[in-house]
Amino acid sequence: MKRSELSQSNTPASESPPASGKPVFISNVQDTLYNRFAAHRRESPPASGKPVFVFDVDDTLYDRSVPLRKAWERVFGPQRWSDEQWHNFFIRFRFHGYELFEASMNGEVSMEEMYVYRIKAAARDFSFPLNDDQAMAFQKEYAWEQAHLVLGEDERQLLNYICSAGCRMGIITNGKTSHQLIKYTSLGLAHWIPRERCIISEEAGVSKPDPAIFRYAENKLGLSSAARNLWYIGDSPVHDIDAAAGVGWKTIWLARDQAEKTADSMPEHTPDYTVRSIREMITAVQKIIAEAAGHSQ
Repeated sequence: MKRSELSQSNTPASESPPASGKPVFISNVQDTLYNRFAAHRRESPPASGKPVFVFDVDDTLYDRSVPLRKAWERVFGPQRWSDEQWHNFFIRFRFHGYELFEASMNGEVSMEEMYVYRIKAAARDFSFPLNDDQAMAFQKEYAWEQAHLVLGEDERQLLNYICSAGCRMGIITNGKTSHQLIKYTSLGLAHWIPRERCIISEEAGVSKPDPAIFRYAENKLGLSSAARNLWYIGDSPVHDIDAAAGVGWKTIWLARDQAEKTADSMPEHTPDYTVRSIREMITAVQKIIAEAAGHSQ
């Protein structure tokens, strides 16, 4: 198949988080030490005043543009596309996925129909028409990539730090339970966040940005936004930041895609912290934990 190139856009590419440079064996030692005390720490009730951090998954604990690019090139071959073009393609892929997300969750369309529509619409936006068979071939590879995700070193350091500070963590993520659990497993998130603290919209019966899913999470975590230092960390201005702030949670906005942040895509509620990378998020979390410790003295 002749492959047309993605059209150039004025939107600058998002920057990848800098590599930590830390040798792998140091991370392995940290993980070994963590394992010695993680089990009983996880099940202990959170100490009074200590912050609780709840994460989104997609585009927060991993970058969805990475499996997208790998899957696309596996099916359609290497492309002479700039990072800027890949970034713009991913933005359209995500946008078209949002268009049918609610319909796919409530059964109006099948998940397969949503998958086909999402990639065909994104490709069509850049003059790369696909048929249904090609779209499903891509989806098969994309699903394989998401089942083989690897947690980044920066993300690992972030979760290790929160755990070592004795702070409780949780997850609130939208999607089908089976699909989100694949990512939860492939990223190894059970290492820090037990399954019972992983709230998935399908099994909760409600999706972000509905406030009910945050109340559901509070009950599951045994917490109250009025009595606890609750933080939600996510990338979506509406589904994550505005939704969490609307129920009284504090927020950290991971705004990786600086170029697409226009007046229409900014959260209505000002985030407590806005960060551009996981490294910046680590700094913000360190400050939050330090301030909480100071107030408790």
